[in-house]
Amino acid sequence: MHTENWMKNIPDETPLSMISIPGTHDSAARFTTAPTPRIFCCQDMSVKNQLLSGARFLDIRLILSHNKFKAVHFFIRCRKEKELSSGTLLFDDILCDTAEFLKENPTETVIMSVKMDFGINVREFYQSFVRRYIEPQKEYWYTENKIPNLGAVRGKIVLMRRCMLGTNELSSVDNGLDFSYWEDQKGTDNPLPLPCWFGNEENEKAIIQDRYALTKEEKWRSAVTTMLCDYRPHKNVMALNFLSTRGNPRENADYINKKFSEYSLPDKPLGIIIFDFLTEALAEKVINTNTEAKK
Repeated sequence: MHTENWMKNIPDETPLSMISIPGTHDSAARFTTAPTPRIFCCQDMSVKNQLLSGARFLDIRLILSHNKFKAVHFFIRCRKEKELSSGTLLFDDILCDTAEFLKENPTETVIMSVKMDFGINVREFYQSFVRRYIEPQKEYWYTENKIPNLGAVRGKIVLMRRCMLGTNELSSVDNGLDFSYWEDQKGTDNPLPLPCWFGNEENEKAIIQDRYALTKEEKWRSAVTTMLCDYRPHKNVMALNFLSTRGNPRENADYINKKFSEYSLPDKPLGIIIFDFLTEALAEKVINTNTEAKK
Protein backbone atom coordinates (compact mmCIF):
# COMPACT_ATOMS: atom_id res chain seq x y z
CA MET A 1 0.00 0.00 0.00
CA HIS A 2 1.16 3.53 -0.78
CA THR A 3 0.19 5.29 2.44
CA GLU A 4 1.10 8.70 1.01
CA ASN A 5 -1.90 8.59 -1.37
CA TRP A 6 -4.26 5.98 0.03
CA MET A 7 -7.36 8.13 -0.54
CA LYS A 8 -7.06 8.12 -4.33
CA ASN A 9 -9.33 5.08 -4.84
CA ILE A 10 -12.10 6.32 -2.54
CA PRO A 11 -14.98 7.79 -4.60
CA ASP A 12 -15.36 11.56 -4.68
CA GLU A 13 -18.95 11.39 -3.45
CA THR A 14 -17.96 9.69 -0.15
CA PRO A 15 -18.72 11.92 2.87
CA LEU A 16 -15.55 12.58 4.85
CA SER A 17 -17.28 11.23 7.94
CA MET A 18 -17.75 7.84 6.24
CA ILE A 19 -14.02 7.18 5.79
CA SER A 20 -11.85 5.41 8.37
CA ILE A 21 -9.03 7.90 8.98
CA PRO A 22 -5.87 7.45 11.08
CA GLY A 23 -4.74 10.51 12.98
CA THR A 24 -2.37 11.70 15.67
CA HIS A 25 -2.89 13.26 19.10
CA ASP A 26 -0.74 16.28 19.95
CA SER A 27 0.74 15.92 16.48
CA ALA A 28 3.48 18.52 16.96
CA ALA A 29 4.73 17.14 20.29
CA ARG A 30 7.73 15.20 18.99
CA PHE A 31 10.38 17.27 20.76
CA THR A 32 9.57 19.69 23.60
CA THR A 33 11.27 22.06 26.01
CA ALA A 34 9.98 20.10 29.01
CA PRO A 35 12.62 19.03 31.60
CA THR A 36 10.86 15.63 31.65
CA PRO A 37 10.04 15.17 27.96
CA ARG A 38 8.60 11.68 28.41
CA ILE A 39 5.48 13.26 29.91
CA PHE A 40 4.88 15.68 27.03
CA CYS A 41 6.24 13.97 23.88
CA CYS A 42 3.49 12.11 22.03
CA GLN A 43 4.91 11.29 18.57
CA ASP A 44 8.05 9.80 17.04
CA MET A 45 7.58 11.32 13.59
CA SER A 46 7.51 14.82 12.20
CA VAL A 47 4.18 16.10 10.90
CA LYS A 48 5.36 15.52 7.31
CA ASN A 49 6.29 11.91 8.06
CA GLN A 50 3.00 11.33 9.86
CA LEU A 51 1.22 12.35 6.66
CA LEU A 52 3.48 10.16 4.53
CA SER A 53 2.71 7.25 6.89
CA GLY A 54 -1.03 7.63 6.33
CA ALA A 55 -2.28 10.08 8.98
CA ARG A 56 -5.00 12.41 7.67
CA PHE A 57 -6.03 14.00 10.97
CA LEU A 58 -3.67 16.35 12.81
CA ASP A 59 -4.27 17.61 16.34
CA ILE A 60 -2.48 20.96 16.43
CA ARG A 61 -2.23 22.85 19.75
CA LEU A 62 -1.01 26.45 19.61
CA ILE A 63 -0.27 29.52 21.65
CA LEU A 64 -0.18 33.08 20.26
CA SER A 65 2.92 34.63 21.78
CA HIS A 66 4.86 37.69 20.60
CA ASN A 67 2.81 37.69 17.41
CA LYS A 68 3.83 34.12 16.59
CA PHE A 69 1.74 30.96 16.60
CA LYS A 70 3.89 28.47 18.49
CA ALA A 71 3.20 24.74 18.73
CA VAL A 72 2.67 23.60 22.31
CA HIS A 73 1.53 20.70 24.46
CA PHE A 74 -0.43 22.68 27.06
CA PHE A 75 2.11 25.31 28.21
CA ILE A 76 5.19 23.37 27.04
CA ARG A 77 6.73 24.59 23.77
CA CYS A 78 7.42 22.13 20.96
CA ARG A 79 10.81 22.23 19.23
CA LYS A 80 11.71 21.69 15.59
CA GLU A 81 14.42 19.15 16.37
CA LYS A 82 15.82 17.29 19.36
CA GLU A 83 18.65 19.77 19.93
CA LEU A 84 17.79 22.60 22.34
CA SER A 85 19.21 25.07 19.82
CA SER A 86 16.77 24.03 17.09
CA GLY A 87 14.17 26.65 18.01
CA THR A 88 10.42 26.62 18.60
CA LEU A 89 8.20 24.79 16.13
CA LEU A 90 5.86 27.36 14.59
CA PHE A 91 2.55 26.87 12.84
CA ASP A 92 4.26 28.29 9.77
CA ASP A 93 6.44 25.15 9.71
CA ILE A 94 3.45 22.84 10.13
CA LEU A 95 1.45 24.60 7.41
CA CYS A 96 4.41 24.53 5.04
CA ASP A 97 4.87 20.76 5.50
CA THR A 98 1.13 20.08 5.14
CA ALA A 99 0.76 22.23 2.03
CA GLU A 100 3.83 20.63 0.48
CA PHE A 101 2.44 17.16 1.17
CA LEU A 102 -0.90 18.02 -0.42
CA LYS A 103 0.78 19.56 -3.44
CA GLU A 104 2.72 16.33 -3.94
CA ASN A 105 -0.38 14.19 -3.23
CA PRO A 106 -3.42 16.08 -4.56
CA THR A 107 -5.75 13.10 -4.11
CA GLU A 108 -5.50 13.47 -0.32
CA THR A 109 -7.04 15.74 2.27
CA VAL A 110 -5.93 16.59 5.83
CA ILE A 111 -8.33 17.37 8.67
CA MET A 112 -6.54 19.82 10.95
CA SER A 113 -7.87 20.44 14.44
CA VAL A 114 -6.63 23.86 15.61
CA LYS A 115 -6.84 24.54 19.34
CA MET A 116 -5.63 27.39 21.51
CA ASP A 117 -4.02 25.20 24.16
CA PHE A 118 -2.75 27.89 26.50
CA GLY A 119 -2.81 31.65 26.98
CA ILE A 120 -5.24 34.45 27.83
CA ASN A 121 -5.57 36.23 24.47
CA VAL A 122 -8.73 34.34 23.51
CA ARG A 123 -10.26 37.22 21.55
CA GLU A 124 -7.20 37.77 19.40
CA PHE A 125 -6.22 34.16 18.77
CA TYR A 126 -8.53 33.07 15.97
CA GLN A 127 -8.85 36.52 14.39
CA SER A 128 -5.06 36.66 14.04
CA PHE A 129 -4.99 33.08 12.74
CA VAL A 130 -7.48 33.94 10.00
CA ARG A 131 -5.64 37.07 8.93
CA ARG A 132 -2.28 35.36 8.81
CA TYR A 133 -2.99 31.89 7.43
CA ILE A 134 -6.44 31.62 5.89
CA GLU A 135 -7.28 34.89 4.13
CA PRO A 136 -4.00 35.07 2.15
CA GLN A 137 -4.08 31.34 1.25
CA LYS A 138 -7.72 30.41 0.81
CA GLU A 139 -6.85 27.87 -1.83
CA TYR A 140 -5.29 25.69 0.92
CA TRP A 141 -8.38 25.55 3.12
CA TYR A 142 -11.89 24.13 3.36
CA THR A 143 -13.64 26.35 5.92
CA GLU A 144 -17.35 25.57 5.61
CA ASN A 145 -19.10 24.37 8.75
CA LYS A 146 -20.50 21.21 7.22
CA ILE A 147 -19.16 17.75 6.47
CA PRO A 148 -17.82 17.72 2.90
CA ASN A 149 -17.58 14.94 0.38
CA LEU A 150 -14.03 13.84 -0.29
CA GLY A 151 -14.04 15.17 -3.85
CA ALA A 152 -14.63 18.72 -2.59
CA VAL A 153 -11.57 18.71 -0.34
CA ARG A 154 -8.89 16.79 -2.21
CA GLY A 155 -5.69 18.79 -2.00
CA LYS A 156 -7.08 20.93 0.83
CA ILE A 157 -6.85 21.27 4.61
CA VAL A 158 -10.21 20.82 6.34
CA LEU A 159 -10.24 23.24 9.27
CA MET A 160 -11.65 21.87 12.53
CA ARG A 161 -11.81 24.87 14.85
CA ARG A 162 -11.42 24.15 18.57
CA CYS A 163 -11.36 27.80 19.61
CA MET A 164 -13.88 30.63 19.81
CA LEU A 165 -14.24 33.16 17.00
CA GLY A 166 -13.44 36.01 19.38
CA THR A 167 -15.61 38.54 17.51
CA ASN A 168 -19.11 38.95 16.10
CA GLU A 169 -17.57 40.03 12.80
CA LEU A 170 -16.80 36.40 11.96
CA SER A 171 -19.46 33.77 11.37
CA SER A 172 -19.49 30.10 12.36
CA VAL A 173 -20.89 29.36 8.89
CA ASP A 174 -17.55 29.72 7.10
CA ASN A 175 -14.83 29.39 9.72
CA GLY A 176 -14.29 25.67 9.77
CA LEU A 177 -16.06 22.78 11.41
CA ASP A 178 -17.11 24.45 14.65
CA PHE A 179 -15.80 22.25 17.45
CA SER A 180 -15.46 25.17 19.86
CA TYR A 181 -18.06 23.60 22.17
CA TRP A 182 -16.11 20.34 22.52
CA GLU A 183 -16.89 19.20 26.07
CA ASP A 184 -13.93 18.29 28.27
CA GLN A 185 -13.92 14.56 29.07
CA LYS A 186 -11.50 14.55 31.99
CA GLY A 187 -13.77 12.73 34.44
CA THR A 188 -13.30 9.06 35.26
CA ASP A 189 -16.91 8.37 36.23
CA ASN A 190 -18.08 7.64 32.68
CA PRO A 191 -16.11 6.06 29.81
CA LEU A 192 -18.71 6.80 27.12
CA PRO A 193 -18.22 9.31 24.29
CA LEU A 194 -20.00 12.65 24.20
CA PRO A 195 -21.74 14.50 21.36
CA CYS A 196 -20.57 17.82 19.93
CA TRP A 197 -23.08 19.67 17.71
CA PHE A 198 -21.33 21.75 15.11
CA GLY A 199 -22.89 21.85 11.63
CA ASN A 200 -25.09 24.33 9.84
CA GLU A 201 -27.61 21.53 9.51
CA GLU A 202 -29.47 20.62 12.69
CA ASN A 203 -28.52 16.97 12.49
CA GLU A 204 -24.75 17.42 11.96
CA LYS A 205 -22.70 16.48 14.97
CA ALA A 206 -19.65 14.59 16.17
CA ILE A 207 -19.40 11.72 18.63
CA ILE A 208 -16.11 12.13 20.51
CA GLN A 209 -14.36 9.66 22.81
CA ASP A 210 -11.52 11.51 24.57
CA ARG A 211 -11.60 10.08 28.09
CA TYR A 212 -8.04 11.12 28.82
CA ALA A 213 -8.11 10.67 32.61
CA LEU A 214 -8.67 6.91 32.51
CA THR A 215 -5.88 4.43 33.17
CA LYS A 216 -4.52 2.77 30.04
CA GLU A 217 -6.30 -0.48 30.92
CA GLU A 218 -9.65 1.21 31.51
CA LYS A 219 -9.19 3.44 28.49
CA TRP A 220 -8.85 0.44 26.20
CA ARG A 221 -11.40 -1.80 27.89
CA SER A 222 -14.22 0.66 28.50
CA ALA A 223 -13.69 3.64 26.21
CA VAL A 224 -11.86 2.72 22.99
CA THR A 225 -13.49 -0.66 22.36
CA THR A 226 -16.94 0.66 23.29
CA MET A 227 -16.53 3.35 20.66
CA LEU A 228 -15.30 0.83 18.08
CA CYS A 229 -18.15 -1.59 18.75
CA ASP A 230 -21.18 0.55 19.52
CA TYR A 231 -20.72 3.88 17.74
CA ARG A 232 -20.60 4.39 14.00
CA PRO A 233 -20.19 7.47 11.86
CA HIS A 234 -22.91 8.57 9.45
CA LYS A 235 -22.97 10.99 6.54
CA ASN A 236 -24.00 13.67 9.08
CA VAL A 237 -22.11 12.29 12.10
CA MET A 238 -18.36 12.38 12.56
CA ALA A 239 -16.75 9.92 14.99
CA LEU A 240 -13.48 10.70 16.80
CA ASN A 241 -11.88 7.98 18.91
CA PHE A 242 -8.79 9.00 20.91
CA LEU A 243 -6.49 6.18 21.99
CA SER A 244 -4.36 8.59 24.04
CA THR A 245 -4.70 8.94 27.80
CA ARG A 246 -3.05 10.88 30.62
CA GLY A 247 0.23 9.89 32.27
CA ASN A 248 3.27 8.58 30.48
CA PRO A 249 2.36 8.78 26.75
CA ARG A 250 4.97 6.23 25.66
CA GLU A 251 4.02 3.65 28.27
CA ASN A 252 0.31 4.13 27.60
CA ALA A 253 0.77 3.92 23.83
CA ASP A 254 2.86 0.76 24.11
CA TYR A 255 -0.07 -0.89 25.85
CA ILE A 256 -3.03 0.56 23.92
CA ASN A 257 -1.44 0.44 20.46
CA LYS A 258 -0.53 -3.21 20.99
CA LYS A 259 -4.12 -3.96 21.97
CA PHE A 260 -5.34 -2.12 18.88
CA SER A 261 -2.92 -3.94 16.58
CA GLU A 262 -4.31 -7.28 17.86
CA TYR A 263 -7.96 -6.20 17.68
CA SER A 264 -10.15 -7.40 14.81
CA LEU A 265 -11.66 -4.36 13.09
CA PRO A 266 -14.83 -4.58 11.00
CA ASP A 267 -14.76 -3.66 7.31
CA LYS A 268 -16.95 -0.61 7.81
CA PRO A 269 -16.34 3.08 8.50
CA LEU A 270 -14.84 3.77 11.91
CA GLY A 271 -14.36 7.52 11.67
CA ILE A 272 -11.14 9.11 12.92
CA ILE A 273 -8.86 6.94 15.08
CA ILE A 274 -6.31 9.10 16.90
CA PHE A 275 -3.01 7.73 18.22
CA ASP A 276 -0.01 8.65 20.30
CA PHE A 277 3.16 7.37 18.59
CA LEU A 278 1.47 6.42 15.34
CA THR A 279 3.24 3.86 13.16
CA GLU A 280 2.66 3.07 9.51
CA ALA A 281 1.39 -0.39 10.49
CA LEU A 282 -1.25 1.12 12.79
CA ALA A 283 -2.26 3.58 10.07
CA GLU A 284 -2.59 0.78 7.52
CA LYS A 285 -4.80 -1.21 9.88
CA VAL A 286 -7.24 1.70 9.99
CA ILE A 287 -6.95 2.46 6.28
CA ASN A 288 -7.67 -1.16 5.35
CA THR A 289 -11.19 -0.96 6.77
CA ASN A 290 -11.92 1.25 3.73
CA THR A 291 -12.55 -1.39 1.09
CA GLU A 292 -11.81 1.03 -1.76
CA ALA A 293 -8.46 2.00 -0.21
CA LYS A 294 -7.24 -1.62 -0.44
CA LYS A 295 -7.34 -1.59 -4.24
